[in-house]
Amino acid sequence: FETSIVLRERADAVRDEVRQSLAPNPQSLSKAIKAGKHTFEAAGGPRAYFGDPAAATADEGARLVDALGSILEEAVLAEI
Repeated sequence: FETSIVLRERADAVRDEVRQSLAPNPQSLSKAIKAGKHTFEAAGGPRAYFGDPAAATADEGARLVDALGSILEEAVLAEI
């Protein structure tokens, strides 16, 4: 999902020709970390990406930023 967020916030920082060439990587980084993997390669991401960056969109990034902002707001308000 990170690519979508960057596309929304800083599309100029994304090398689109590279992004479009990346095949989907279904490996789970969070599961790999829980399993004790310490490098992207060991986690199943030798090119340091997971998911499907080629399918990312700025619209998806906007939805994610809104959702993550709401989650953060809720957590902060619960603590004050």
